[in-house]
Amino acid sequence: MVTGDFLFEPRKGQNYDKDDDHLAQMMELLGRMPKNLALSGKNSKKFFDSKGHLRRISGLNFWPLKKVLVEKYRIKEDEAQCLADFLLPMLSWNHETRASAEEMLKHPWFDMKDNYDFKYTDREYEVMMLKKELKNQMKPSGRAEQDDAVLEDRQEMNELIDSDPELYGADIEDIPPNKRDKKRSELFSNLNNNDLMLGTNGILSSNPAADEVIFSDIFDKDEISLEDPEEERENYK
Repeated sequence: MVTGDFLFEPRKGQNYDKDDDHLAQMMELLGRMPKNLALSGKNSKKFFDSKGHLRRISGLNFWPLKKVLVEKYRIKEDEAQCLADFLLPMLSWNHETRASAEEMLKHPWFDMKDNYDFKYTDREYEVMMLKKELKNQMKPSGRAEQDDAVLEDRQEMNELIDSDPELYGADIEDIPPNKRDKKRSELFSNLNNNDLMLGTNGILSSNPAADEVIFSDIFDKDEISLEDPEEERENYK
């Protein structure tokens, strides 16, 4: 009801049927099916090999529920996290640990305040994705590293392929250069080259003021912060 789409919508392919695709979509969303579960059914050999891998579909792209809600449906991260926390207990592979309807009625998601502004605008989404991309690129190792969530995804899926983050990144060149102004030029002229090197005081530089100048071409003033919502809440406290 939130998205208007089915959670899984399997289709028949050239070399696999709808049941194969249904299992594949479940594994892409929930992680690899436990081997003992995959091999426990009377029809297991039809769909799985001896290692618990799908016979006719390979190269799955793990796309966890929260990321689907944010990246496909543009639901804001806080709301997406709460909704994912509500849905995932009902989707557990193990039917014995799967949440019951009675348990879910007590879930805190039902106690949240009404919020009808739960989706990103196109601008907000582009800014959010660009910030994440820049933060990954500017980590101390000097290369774009995957964040902890992606690393956890890889660990859970083992041989399954992670979704390509480049598919969701904003293109810096598409942002109009209409925010260059006199103040920016003056600030740049006063900055040393050392200010533009990675440091501990700024996100992209050793000088927080330099960070503001660097991002003035990209973001409005209230968009300059690269903090995630969780980080902002911690700092506010």
